[in-house]
Amino acid sequence: MDLAAAFAELREGMRAYVRRRGAEPALADDLVQDVFLKASVALRGAHAPRHLPAWLYAALRSALADHYRAARPQPLALDEVEAELGAGLSAAALQEQPALAHQQLAQCLRPLLGQLPAIYGAALIATDLEGLRLAEAAARQGLSLAAMKSRVSRARALLRARLLACCEPQFSQGLVDDYRRKQAKAAGCAGAGCASGGKTGA
Repeated sequence: MDLAAAFAELREGMRAYVRRRGAEPALADDLVQDVFLKASVALRGAHAPRHLPAWLYAALRSALADHYRAARPQPLALDEVEAELGAGLSAAALQEQPALAHQQLAQCLRPLLGQLPAIYGAALIATDLEGLRLAEAAARQGLSLAAMKSRVSRARALLRARLLACCEPQFSQGLVDDYRRKQAKAAGCAGAGCASGGKTGA
């Protein structure tokens, strides 16, 4: 079975599979689309799947599990995280030590953003950094509005989890009073902005 035939024959069944596990229609569309994109890449590789339907459903189960794992923490928008970590502070506040820690930790976000899977990094860059409306970003990336909302939500959760895997912020009155680098750094933390400042966890 080639990919076009698999898409025609299996797409609705795969959507139904995701919906039965509590997902919204937009998320089902997003996950199924991503799985078929991965399949198109895999089929061009040296180890192309031999039994495409089984491969597609296995990839879909994995994608759905990843989504729910990433969604467990309450995601924060990138602008909310940066605000919490010191973006937009007044000049007077920036002279204080807590605000300095605040600002330093905020520098972690952009390097960590570059470590997200490309589809999620692109979603956050378009909406939270470039300031595009969700509808504009969806049109640019060829997605429905609902699918774009789902992708941005997941991207924010992944970014938040990545940040907390590298650094432990300590808050005081809404500001980062201090932060600690994780002693056993997760893969990819060395390139984050927080690797050059703050304390190292014991």
